[in-house]
Amino acid sequence: MRPLGAQVDDDGRAPHDMNDEAAREGAEVTAGEMAVNHCEKIPLGTQGATEWEVVHLPSSLGDFQARAFRSPVTGSEHLVLSVGPLQERGGLLRVHSECLTGDVFQSLRCDCGPQLQGALDLLKDEGGIVIYMRGHEGRGIGLVEKLRAYALQEAGVDTIDANLRLGHAEDERDYADAIDILCLLGVKSVRLITNNPQKRDALVAGGVEVEALVPLRIAANPHNERYLETKRKRMGHYLE
Repeated sequence: MRPLGAQVDDDGRAPHDMNDEAAREGAEVTAGEMAVNHCEKIPLGTQGATEWEVVHLPSSLGDFQARAFRSPVTGSEHLVLSVGPLQERGGLLRVHSECLTGDVFQSLRCDCGPQLQGALDLLKDEGGIVIYMRGHEGRGIGLVEKLRAYALQEAGVDTIDANLRLGHAEDERDYADAIDILCLLGVKSVRLITNNPQKRDALVAGGVEVEALVPLRIAANPHNERYLETKRKRMGHYLE
């Protein structure tokens, strides 16, 4: 059975919608304190994601160790880049959502590419891990739907309402594979490189302690000013 994670109240109660989703999926809702045992009670390598080869990856972005993981649930293949020895506690971590337009083609409509570069630069200085999450394109709606959302944004709709008009949630990303990967790597606590509090909440719900948030300060440009403002105001991202 695959766990579902959620931010819970102080008394350990999960949101009603999470309980409903768990009932539909035949899954179990556990409080954060119990969720820690997801890593501790299950032998490493059996939670979900399967680790494959570990190789040296020299690149123009830095000198990394690369690991590939395949999820038996989604079939997604994720990439982990690391610098230095893996740290059980307190190491830097970036959980980066795949963005073909931003990461590869350097789109100015988002801040994904600069965030990835900023995280890799931090790793070169301090060591740490980047988990590159496949299947997260467009906050989980896929490339085709992301471009449809872009078309709506060109007509004046913001990034959240564009998703909603297309019948999607504002954010459909799932971080269960990232939790599995961290369990497999033996990582129990991290300093999380992100501006997004939802990523922190997802890791904590999955049993990974987040010791601190390390923000990435990315300058806006005329093409993404409204997008970044929407993330700040409507999604609670830590942006100046």
